[in-house]
Amino acid sequence: RGATSLRVGDVVPDFTANSTMGKLNCHEWIQSKWTVFFSHPLAFTPVCTTELAMLASVHPTLRKLGFRVIGMSCDSVEDLMEWQKDISAQTDHKKPIDYPIIGDSSKNVAVTLGMLDKELMRKDVQPLTSRTVFIIDPDRRLRLIMGYPDFVGRSGDELVRVCQSLVLCSQLGVATPASWPDNHGSVVVAGKSLAGSVCVPPGLSEQEVQDLFPQSVCLDLPSGLRYMRLTLLPEVRRRQGSCWAGLLRYLPCCSSALPTVTAQGIAMSAFEKWAEAVRSMPRYSTPSMVKLVPVAQEAKASLQKRAQGMEAFDSLYVPSTDGHLRHGDIVPDFSADSTKGRFNFHRHIDGYWSLLYVAPKAFCPVATTELGTLGLLYGSFASKRIRVVAISAESAGDLAKWEKDIQAHFELKSRLQFPLVSDSLQDIAARFDVEVDEPSVSPRDAAQFLPRSIFLAAPDMRLKLLMTYPAEVGFDIHEILRVCDALQLTRREGVATPASWPNNHADVYDEAGNSMQGSVFPLDTIAKEEIPSLFPTRVDVRLPSKRNYMTLAKIDEAGRMPVCAGCVAFGSA
Repeated sequence: RGATSLRVGDVVPDFTANSTMGKLNCHEWIQSKWTVFFSHPLAFTPVCTTELAMLASVHPTLRKLGFRVIGMSCDSVEDLMEWQKDISAQTDHKKPIDYPIIGDSSKNVAVTLGMLDKELMRKDVQPLTSRTVFIIDPDRRLRLIMGYPDFVGRSGDELVRVCQSLVLCSQLGVATPASWPDNHGSVVVAGKSLAGSVCVPPGLSEQEVQDLFPQSVCLDLPSGLRYMRLTLLPEVRRRQGSCWAGLLRYLPCCSSALPTVTAQGIAMSAFEKWAEAVRSMPRYSTPSMVKLVPVAQEAKASLQKRAQGMEAFDSLYVPSTDGHLRHGDIVPDFSADSTKGRFNFHRHIDGYWSLLYVAPKAFCPVATTELGTLGLLYGSFASKRIRVVAISAESAGDLAKWEKDIQAHFELKSRLQFPLVSDSLQDIAARFDVEVDEPSVSPRDAAQFLPRSIFLAAPDMRLKLLMTYPAEVGFDIHEILRVCDALQLTRREGVATPASWPNNHADVYDEAGNSMQGSVFPLDTIAKEEIPSLFPTRVDVRLPSKRNYMTLAKIDEAGRMPVCAGCVAFGSA
């Protein structure tokens, strides 16, 4: 879980708090709607300001999908009312912020939601909340968690994508593959491209598949198991119930005991238009977008000073004491059998960045597409000195069979270059605070069975990123790569990346008329008097609050971080 002690599937605890729109009660405010809960550590900070401005910009889209939006920051409501003016100034249309922001100066709400270790609140320390997104369903249950580090801005595109995916899956009873809707573009069956297709749940009988997904295609895999069924969105005949229906389809071992739930859906013509709009949504991997890629670094005194700014920031983290894994904590060690022999985690990642992918079950369509995409982009991760590890609650023998399915589905010319680790006793997952319970016939408990998590740790083995998605929503691996680029940039340069970096601030220009797209924020741990020499290309953004906390800086010195307009190698130097 990393960003919280809550699990996907838990009822979000109720609380009452003051906000910029008056006192509100969490459960009453949700009103049986989907909800995006967006937390921040502090007001009048540059990354938080751009994130809440981004949230305001995508709010109309989320509202059309049926979502309510609420923010939270560990500040007084009075400060938040003033901060809103700065946030509004950073939005596309400079409109007032039309969603509430909770003032949690006491940090009681953060503790209630498991974002902070309550034991630390009793000590003489100031623990920081991470930038956490909770997506809550109409039954007030936690469905998805994004936990970003304090110095990396979240992506508006990814937020909208997962919300669209959750609504789609709950209404149609399907699942979205990795990087949906940019998936399976190279798969053509009977002359028809399967680009943007979705996964048919594996728990259905052959007759149900024919009734519900008449044009679906079952792809042959070496294991002989018939779990990789794909269908195009307009070919789905009817929806499959409540927001839990899609998830319950992923429990074939107990699906016969589950109640059948049905619900009415929207007109297919409207749905097709929406689906087409989703497919055309801009992605981080789009060639026309700016991306920064790592190259060989030159040891410079200025670079060392910048890096010292990040070291000072890292020192603000306080380790958790309540047994839950949170940002800044050392990731646990483990030894186990894997597809590459006996494996020890800490020894494998020593001195490297590490990405740990946790999938409770093998031979699932969404997890298969996620691991295959990680395999396709392994060279990009390796070029950034990131070691990839995957674990699953299967035997090493079954993982070897699954690996052949993954390899065949993605036409990989060789085996996966990272290990699949056997966690048949589920003790490794428990160390990472994502233990897997036995499936339950109750739809209220089912969500705890098959979520997947991604953990990203720095070379010092401290957790920097956590994302936990439900069974039916595939990760966007390109978003993971974007965060990796941002984390390495922040660590090397002593900066923070704005929301939706590197596609940010394209409408801001320096005195020479150069666009500040892809610019970053120098950390406040760097002395103000040193910023002009360390960041010669910069713009001080004027804000309504008159506070000078938003300085945009360009990292564009020759030989360090060149701008790349293509994405064939996607991040490879």
